[in-house]
Amino acid sequence: HLDYTDRQVLHRVAAYLKTHDITEDEPGNHPIEEGFFYNVIAYDTTTPDQRVWESHRDYIDIHVPIEGKERIAHNFLAHMTLGGYDPGDDFQASEG
Repeated sequence: HLDYTDRQVLHRVAAYLKTHDITEDEPGNHPIEEGFFYNVIAYDTTTPDQRVWESHRDYIDIHVPIEGKERIAHNFLAHMTLGGYDPGDDFQASEG
């Protein structure tokens, strides 16, 4: 968790991706520095009814598809029914 604005985080991620080729990285967590890391995750996309809604309280989750296509839906938390929160994984389950 870094103390940056959302815009600063987006600029920082974009700058990192311009100078680092992550396309051949192995799946898993790749730390850059304290509170700044990326995860490489390989999975098959599926239909919207098979996916779960999620949000995060401490981290900003930016998806960058390396291969294939993915559609990412979004909504305001005020329009969602919040489920359990896992602070260890910073995972807020929700439905809506």
